[in-house]
Amino acid sequence: MRSGEKFQYVCVGKILKARGVFGWVKVQPFTSPQRFKEIGRVFLNGEPKKIEGVKPQKPFLLLKLEGIEDRNQAEAFSGSSLLIPSSERPPLPEGEFYVDDLKGLKVLSDSGETIGELFEVWPLAGNDVFLIRDSWGNTVMVPALKEAVKEVNFQGGFIVVMDWGIVR
Repeated sequence: MRSGEKFQYVCVGKILKARGVFGWVKVQPFTSPQRFKEIGRVFLNGEPKKIEGVKPQKPFLLLKLEGIEDRNQAEAFSGSSLLIPSSERPPLPEGEFYVDDLKGLKVLSDSGETIGELFEVWPLAGNDVFLIRDSWGNTVMVPALKEAVKEVNFQGGFIVVMDWGIVR
């Protein structure tokens, strides 16, 4: 975790709907499906819930969570987020970053121009795309490629991108 981290919890998935009559839920994972087997518990509406079962159903997952015993209970959580403490995120390889850590960073061009603030990352098939809000409220896009992103500096709170990668 970097100092002054904004998020105490991070979202690892979203419950889409109930599945079956025994309390299983269908989940859109925001992390590796394998990760749900490793973390052991998630927070659902502020309450810790032990993960009792995981079934891959690409691109989704089916989860059995402690205390959710039937379809009616499962349906009550449709649309809810599954959270874990930020401190439990695994370390990433060099050059990879968690989206939540990137959000809110100032974005500069390699020529020194302030582009704006990164507010979202779109995961696309070829590569992710940084979405940046400029001072006029417009959205600026930059491909999240090593060739386009020159520097990510968490201490300084900024990202430097190559001028050629900026799409206005």
